[in-house]
Amino acid sequence: MMNTTANKDAITAQTLRALIIDDTRLSQHVIQQQLLEGGYEHIRCIESPKEIRHHIETFAPNIILLDWMMPGVNGLSITRMIRAQDKIKQTHTYVFMITGKDDQESMMQAFQEGVDDFIPKSAVSTQLIPRMLRAQKMLSQFYFQRQHINALTLQVAQQKRLMTLDPVSKLPTHRGFQMAFNKAVDSASARNHGLSCMLVQISNYQDLKNRLPTPPLHRVIQHFTERLLKLYRPSDFVARTGVDEFAILMQHGKDQITSLDRVERALDNFALKTKDGYHIIEINTANAHLQTETFADEWNETQLRQYLRRSAQDAIPLSNRLRLTWPHEDPIGRTQHMEDYIFATE
Repeated sequence: MMNTTANKDAITAQTLRALIIDDTRLSQHVIQQQLLEGGYEHIRCIESPKEIRHHIETFAPNIILLDWMMPGVNGLSITRMIRAQDKIKQTHTYVFMITGKDDQESMMQAFQEGVDDFIPKSAVSTQLIPRMLRAQKMLSQFYFQRQHINALTLQVAQQKRLMTLDPVSKLPTHRGFQMAFNKAVDSASARNHGLSCMLVQISNYQDLKNRLPTPPLHRVIQHFTERLLKLYRPSDFVARTGVDEFAILMQHGKDQITSLDRVERALDNFALKTKDGYHIIEINTANAHLQTETFADEWNETQLRQYLRRSAQDAIPLSNRLRLTWPHEDPIGRTQHMEDYIFATE
């Protein structure tokens, strides 16, 4: 059972705001007196249907008690307007229909239009306060659920951010890389530019992992990341697509060709110094170079994008555990087992 006492937004007689809508002052007075005797403090009464929207906006009632039949408008049309406002604001206003109608057909019609409760005018003196207490409980449960859903929504959003950001290297993960690639394809296609996808793998990562505890291993990854980032332009996109792999997106002019030489010279077999000592880093690299104008005459834009995306997917780890062979030049001709890496458990 849901505990509404812990809900900071719980509705009480002292905090509840009640709006009475009735064109008869006597009926307004009777309902208002019942509410005052029940301990309710924040009460407004209106007669003219023209004032309804203004008071709903300025008073923000939790509960509305309205008559069915009024000059120029009826309670059902007001209820429809209230529900439309609730949908926009993602809230719920409890609606009492107080009327002389008490037949089953009228009650069914009222409930179908979104009315929460139905009280005959003849029963106001005996039924209003018990029904108000029930309404308070239901509203408190609603606000508690909304508070809980908002907290869960925030938690999910935070988890999504963590899924696209590696906590060790502070680089985007393979999910972030896939999103960036889609944008890069669009940009390269629009500008008739070339697009290169480079993969850098720490080939002795498993050996480092076997030798080092987790904190020193993370420091090695962090130092390697810093060195890797210095080799690229700010406009290049660098991501950690696996525990031992980094992927780089480079957009360039149509006549430019990217090279792996500078990466291999800068990163392969160098001694990385951390406070835990020296660590030799060995790397393997692969490069997929795509020139958009090559396909412009033969394929339409949609086919071109599909081809570019397939090419990039062949050059980066996927989460569907396939066995793929690099379709482009690969120095060691390896077949890599692709996994959906979880960085927090390195």
